[in-house]
Amino acid sequence: MRPATVWAMIFVLALAVAVAIPVWIVRLAAIVLMVWALGTLGWLALRDRFRGGAPRQPARARRHR
Repeated sequence: MRPATVWAMIFVLALAVAVAIPVWIVRLAAIVLMVWALGTLGWLALRDRFRGGAPRQPARARRHR
């Protein structure tokens, strides 16, 4: 899986925890995790844009087609 996919899944899981569990400390931790995941997703998107698109596939992945 790509890192952006993993961070998007972490964001969705943290959102589900923040909605489902009414304990304020758990909710606070889930919100912090959501902000961190969003920041990481934004950083990954900016890094890929300034580097010229998504990273290229390794040579062995192209050879097997």
